[in-house]
Amino acid sequence: MGLIVLAASARGAQTGGRSPFFQSALFGFGAHGFGHLALTALHRGYTPGVATAPTVVIPYSLWAWRELGRAGVRRDGSRACGGADDPGGAGGGARRRAADHPVAENRLISSECGVKFPAAHSDEGDSVAAPVDPSNVEQLRAWDGNQGDLWTARAERFDEGVAGYQRKLLDAAEIDRASKVLDIGCGSGQTARDAARRAADGSVLGVDLSSRMIELARELAAREELSNVAFEQVDAQVHDFPEAHFDVAVSRHGVMFFGDPLAAFRNIARAVRPGGRLALLTWQPVERIEWIVAFRTLLTGEVPKPPSSGPNPWSLSDPDVVRELLTAAGFTDVQLTGLAEPMYFGRDVDDACDFVTDQHASLLDDLTADEKARAIADLRANLAEHQTERGVYYDSAAWLVEARRS
Repeated sequence: MGLIVLAASARGAQTGGRSPFFQSALFGFGAHGFGHLALTALHRGYTPGVATAPTVVIPYSLWAWRELGRAGVRRDGSRACGGADDPGGAGGGARRRAADHPVAENRLISSECGVKFPAAHSDEGDSVAAPVDPSNVEQLRAWDGNQGDLWTARAERFDEGVAGYQRKLLDAAEIDRASKVLDIGCGSGQTARDAARRAADGSVLGVDLSSRMIELARELAAREELSNVAFEQVDAQVHDFPEAHFDVAVSRHGVMFFGDPLAAFRNIARAVRPGGRLALLTWQPVERIEWIVAFRTLLTGEVPKPPSSGPNPWSLSDPDVVRELLTAAGFTDVQLTGLAEPMYFGRDVDDACDFVTDQHASLLDDLTADEKARAIADLRANLAEHQTERGVYYDSAAWLVEARRS
């Protein structure tokens, strides 16, 4: 029995409680507790196991089923799906190419709940699909496609790039040992794992649209032996988070891409308890970010002009827009603090050039061979100007956004 419970528990942790093996073992565990009580009543005397049945086995089973229900996991292994009017519910590192995935698995699945994620198949054959708001379909295609592949393959470099901001974000979140933390747009999970170390007696849930990054986040958390952090591929704009459950919601540059920002932040607010904290990093206006201006100009010959609306890295770069949005969503005491940190791009010019051209490959696709060669030569010269003893660095600027749930 002990080995079965141990194996089932491990499988349950890997699948977020959706594994049929885990659910069957959990049902059997609870049923055998009731069996002990029945045998005791039948024999009208003590039987082995009767002492722990009402004190441990049955209470644990009931608690586990309740927690699965609160997380939206049905007893058939699927996730509960709210209707269109449901207010709750967008939000190894080797690159996986499209050829590695059958076409059928890359198709969006439709249902009465709207658009869903591509089905993710476990080794037990069960499939998982979570609702995605129609306004976020293009983001899903990007982050669960080539963009997500790049960020998975380059996860360590992306984390190194913004490392200067990490401690300031976590300090602003005021995470204590017992905190329940939600990390929105968690990527490969660096912020969620750091939060889990601070919330040693609490818990952390990281959510993202990218299945590849979620897989990597789980692998890294297991490697670091963090048992109080979980990761789910969900759309934070429409996911049915447990109401007033989290003490803190954080995001490191992960909340600028919602199709409907107000709906998304209202849903996040619903998941945070009254008085709970919100701590975000968002980019400042593009002209204050040296690296993006330099790379885009060098590779395209044009100064970058961010879109005037819609999901994009600068959608939350205007402090007035951020304050109005968060206040309307149910937050109060909204404060923005300007931060400026150098960003790391590589050990030397060769290393940084390889990363930058990979990150901005789409900008080079339409160039002729000669144009591409000239652009890369100009890029290398600029990278050399930013070489330091510690590596290649460019200036950047971000907003540290803090608020409380009203």
